[in-house]
Amino acid sequence: MTKRIIRPALALIAAMILVEMAAGIVWAQSGEEAPPVSVNEAHAWRNVVDTTTGGDLLIIIRFELPLEVSGSSTLEWCSRLANTEGCSESPPDPEEPATLPLGEANAAFYTDSGLTLKAQNRIPRVGHGLAGVYFAPGHGITWQDVDALACVESSAAFATTTQSCAGLTWENSSTTAQAIENLTGPTTGLIPLMLNLQDARLEALGTFVSSNKITPAGQVFTREAIDGLARVVPGAFAAGATRVFDEDIDAPTGSPALSDTLATAAAGESVPAALAMAAQEYTGLSDAAAGITLTLLLALGAATLGHVITGKNEITAAGGLVMLFLGSLMGYPPIEYLGAVAFIMLVAGGMWFARRQAQ
Repeated sequence: MTKRIIRPALALIAAMILVEMAAGIVWAQSGEEAPPVSVNEAHAWRNVVDTTTGGDLLIIIRFELPLEVSGSSTLEWCSRLANTEGCSESPPDPEEPATLPLGEANAAFYTDSGLTLKAQNRIPRVGHGLAGVYFAPGHGITWQDVDALACVESSAAFATTTQSCAGLTWENSSTTAQAIENLTGPTTGLIPLMLNLQDARLEALGTFVSSNKITPAGQVFTREAIDGLARVVPGAFAAGATRVFDEDIDAPTGSPALSDTLATAAAGESVPAALAMAAQEYTGLSDAAAGITLTLLLALGAATLGHVITGKNEITAAGGLVMLFLGSLMGYPPIEYLGAVAFIMLVAGGMWFARRQAQ
């Protein structure tokens, strides 16, 4: 009797995992062609806060995720926002351009002419913006590496991905004092970068930079790139600019869907970026494919361990479900697919139970 119950239970868990895997693969590959992306400039500084073991490395990228493409009726990146209000205007003017969900676009840093991914960070904004990558000392990246590339790329959420890369401008910063001076100066570092961003966005003079200081409106973009720059180089920011740190600029307003809420929370963690880097370097998989695969393996392992230790069907099922749920909190796979699997299982279980009762 026990074997008759356990075998169907394990088969059900295996089927559930296969359905989850299929859902994850569909999520990662069934999307449309990704809109274009563009890297406008990229700068690198070292020894910004730490000079040990070769010093740290700070990279800031000015990019564009176009709201629309000339001659195209497609809304492009604007239509990918969690809040698309304003995207239907001509030209598009989204109310919340910083609500791009996790898993849509990323900033990446490569060495070996684009062959080796060293770091990857989420881009939360459409249109023109800033993205950043920071390496602590011991990163092993050669300063002024001519083969290094700063890139912006769409993710595996699209069937056909897009990428734009540029070489870096390696700023003069052999000491921390020199790095701070460079980042603060009116003709180097953050100020000209913000002025270029201000021009690209067609903003009025003084919107992002006033009297050679970054305004609170400009700090919104530096915070999206590297949170904490105002505390590291306060001389580059206008008085009162630090108040922007009290604002939540990534999360959609109103009552966002659970998947959007989880994506926003996951974006603040290091797990997605670390997983993407490890997957690219060791397996060649995208972060989504690697995350889904890892979640499924952990779910199967937990279910098997629960069965071996207890022999109880409910513990076997619970072990697999818990791992699937934990993976979904980081978007591997998205929580909506876990909900779909749970619904299918409930329907199938209900039909089986009704059939048993009829007999």
